[in-house]
Amino acid sequence: LKNSIIVMNSIIIGSGRSSLEYKLGDKIDSFDNIIRFKGFETQYKKFSENLGEKITHLYCNTSKIAINSFYNLYKNDFFEKEFNLNKFTMTVFHKDFLKFKYYIELTKIQKKTDLFDFTNPITVVNRMREITDVNIENVNYTSGFHAIISCLYNNIGTDNETYIHGFDAIDKNYKHNNNFSHYYEETKTGISEHHNIGYEKKIIEYLIKNNFLKTLV
Repeated sequence: LKNSIIVMNSIIIGSGRSSLEYKLGDKIDSFDNIIRFKGFETQYKKFSENLGEKITHLYCNTSKIAINSFYNLYKNDFFEKEFNLNKFTMTVFHKDFLKFKYYIELTKIQKKTDLFDFTNPITVVNRMREITDVNIENVNYTSGFHAIISCLYNNIGTDNETYIHGFDAIDKNYKHNNNFSHYYEETKTGISEHHNIGYEKKIIEYLIKNNFLKTLV
C-alpha cells in the first residue's frame, strides 16, 4: 500500500467576544490541532456551544498572574483529568522571568508533558522571515501572534491548513468593537497598551491575503 499523507489542520482560538456570536463548537472540535489560550480551561463550559470543548495545545504567556494560576491547576493534574491534555506552549518575554519560582518548578516537572516550547521575540522574527520572507521588526508580540507564527512554521509547505477564530483585535474579518475584552471577562484588557496591535494587524492581513492563514467565518 502507498503511504498516505496525514493532514493535520490546525485552528487557533482567540479570546475575542465576537466568537460568541457563532455556534461553531462542533466544527472547532473537529480540527486535529486546537490551540487555546490560558483562561479557556476554567471557563469553557459557559460557551462550549460556540467554541467547543477540546484542547490539544494550551498557549500561556509568562506573566506572573498567568503562571500562578496555571501552576496551581497543573500541579494537581487538572489538565490531564479535565482534557486529557499534556501539551503546552509557553512564551517567555523577559529574561528576568527565568528566576520566577513557579517557572523553575514547571521546568523541573516537565517530564509530565510532551512539550514545553519556551520562545522569545527573536524566534518569532526568524520564523516569520523563514515562512514568508517578510522582515518584521523585533517587538513585544502578543501570545496570539506567537501562536499563529509557531503554528504556521509547522504547517507551511505541507497540506496542513491553519485557521484563526476570535481574533477581534487584529483580524479585519471580525468587525466587532469590543475594546479587546476577553470572552471570559467583561473588563478592558491592556493588550493595546503593551503591544503594537496595529503592526500585528498588518502582518495578519498580509498572511490572510496571501493564503498563509484562513479565518473560520
